[in-house]
Amino acid sequence: MTKGENMSDENNNLPEEQDLMEEVVEVSWEKAKETFDIRKELIQTKRYLADILLEQERKKAKLLSRVSMLENAMYDSATSIQKSMSLNPEWTYEFKLPTKEGEKAYFIHKQD
Repeated sequence: MTKGENMSDENNNLPEEQDLMEEVVEVSWEKAKETFDIRKELIQTKRYLADILLEQERKKAKLLSRVSMLENAMYDSATSIQKSMSLNPEWTYEFKLPTKEGEKAYFIHKQD
């Protein structure tokens, strides 16, 4: 039965045609080989893509973890500098970092 046909179409066939129709039709290897090879290549390509995506997700997770660790280290470092300078812990400060090496940094008191 082809796409679009239904059971009622099949019953309209002539009796001779029904006798000739088989439920299982063999296809030679020569005819099926190209489709077989394409399916094999498709399976390999999907596996390769899955491996690439999995590796990318692992790298992404490592990078996100590193970003979080560096953000925390930067905050801790700035807090340590603030404490070492005996700035009022009750106040809120903005820490302005230099744009170039060798320049000074500043704590700016923020009014609430």
